Amino acid sequence: MGEIYLDHEKVLFDGPEPADAEALFNLLNQIMGEQERCIVSFEVDGCDFLRGQVKTDLQSYDKVVATSSRRSNVYRDIIADFLNNNGNLSEELISYGAVVLSLPWSKVVARIEEFSVKMQPFQDILEALVAYGRDGNFVWLELLENQFGQLEKELEKFLENAARGDVGQISDIIVCDLAVSVKTLVETLAGPVTEDLDLRSREFVA
Repeated sequence: MGEIYLDHEKVLFDGPEPADAEALFNLLNQIMGEQERCIVSFEVDGCDFLRGQVKTDLQSYDKVVATSSRRSNVYRDIIADFLNNNGNLSEELISYGAVVLSLPWSKVVARIEEFSVKMQPFQDILEALVAYGRDGNFVWLELLENQFGQLEKELEKFLENAARGDVGQISDIIVCDLAVSVKTLVETLAGPVTEDLDLRSREFVA
């Protein structure tokens, strides 16, 4: 095995090193997790492991360079990036809901697929935040859980009506339910969640 650096410091193991690159990443991430941190970059011989440029079972390497960050910083930055690029998601949903009423079914299906692709990153972020909030019992956890739970129920109702081909109901659910829930969740992310994560980050710096 080669040299391993984490946050600019050389890592030394008392016993044998992990068997492969993936095992090494998992071990370092586990160790960082105990310190409220996580691995945000992991390069193996100059190749980005997190972007799939390295075989997970690679057992021979010359140098691994990893960096970690405070978990609150990571989630705060994820939220900020999402809001910068998708802050108007509720307005987009209202447009989707209006457009499907005037389209033939074949094009409605294509719009539904677009809608699903658009919503998935939002759902992934919310799911990750709920899991993170449960780890730390954060003050915003109950609010976010309730709002996310409502969104999931509405998405399930949307999919049921999409399967039946009920365009009128699809439009109503998007405009009257989903767009409203998304707007509420975006406000929660931008407000209490981000404010709390900012506070935690400042406390860490101090």
